[in-house]
Amino acid sequence: MTARQSGFKVKAIIELEFNDDALSKAVKKALDPEARLELRGVKADLFTHGRKTKLIIEAKEPSSFRATLNALLRLVSTLLKVIQDLKALRSFSNI
Repeated sequence: MTARQSGFKVKAIIELEFNDDALSKAVKKALDPEARLELRGVKADLFTHGRKTKLIIEAKEPSSFRATLNALLRLVSTLLKVIQDLKALRSFSNI
């Protein structure tokens, strides 16, 4: 189905590749609640396959698309930073 057939004007497919399967699954689990919301004519889907997480965003309006894309990518960035900080804290506490 194309974006035009489904009534959406803007569509992006973003594929994120991580170091391991567990991290990919953690990102999907963290984003699932946000992706399930269909607000302001925006639809988001998430899929994982091994170390990859695919994010598909479709929107009727470019501004809603941009807002959703920014929010989801910001969540990914925050999650990765938290994981990095926790790993650093764990290695620091083992000294």
